[in-house]
Amino acid sequence: MDEYFKNVDLIIQNKINKMPLKRDTLDKAVAYLKTYNECIFEIQDELRDFFNEYTKTKPFSETEISAFNIYNRKSIEAFVEMFMKK
Repeated sequence: MDEYFKNVDLIIQNKINKMPLKRDTLDKAVAYLKTYNECIFEIQDELRDFFNEYTKTKPFSETEISAFNIYNRKSIEAFVEMFMKK
């Protein structure tokens, strides 16, 4: 399961790195929101694809699948909090 969590963290980190740092002008704020929206959709797509591919490789219990889904959701929530509550 650690491998799964590390890969999810990497997906999220790649999107964090993509986000602009400043939004102190209107143009920067617009770019920030556009990038944020793109990142959210990309995160959802990449996590879904990774989950589907990863769970094909070996059988997992319902508890493990639930843990993966919870971790995915919490990772997205952390990304949202990081960039929308500043």
